Amino acid sequence: MDKNIADSPENYVNYNPDYNEELEENLYLLALQKRLALMKKDRKKAEQDTILLKNRLNLLKGEEDKVIRYFKMKLIIDMEKSRSNT
Repeated sequence: MDKNIADSPENYVNYNPDYNEELEENLYLLALQKRLALMKKDRKKAEQDTILLKNRLNLLKGEEDKVIRYFKMKLIIDMEKSRSNT
């Protein structure tokens, strides 16, 4: 009983001249897929960081507005007190 040379993977590697080329191409595609996955992950993280920073800036702007309103009211009250004292 003779076996065909291409029946086993070892024989396929040894006798198929295109095998190395296919292997290199597959490894290259795997590397590209890995890079793409990492880039997607990094992009998602950057988008989440952007949302977080935007929310933080909005909170700080709100705090700044509160302080400005407080000092405006304080200034108005102080001006009214000084007017009433004269």
